[in-house]
Amino acid sequence: MTRYVLKFYKEVMGDNGHGAEICQGECVVDAANPLAAVEHGKRAFRDQARLPHWSLHADRISVAETEYPVIDDWDAAVSAG
Repeated sequence: MTRYVLKFYKEVMGDNGHGAEICQGECVVDAANPLAAVEHGKRAFRDQARLPHWSLHADRISVAETEYPVIDDWDAAVSAG
């Protein structure tokens, strides 16, 4: 399995009248391929935000394969190391 980082973005209109993409959330998933990672990430984002559908809070998803393991609890890792 490969580890992927998914970020969920929403296009919003700023006070200045210009659009901006805002990151609404991020999740890390282990999956066989990027498509499987996106499907898993959609469900995780939807469940975390308690939404009926992920697209209510995001317009697009970026997916990137990580090169290194992700440390979920940085403080514990630093104190243990």
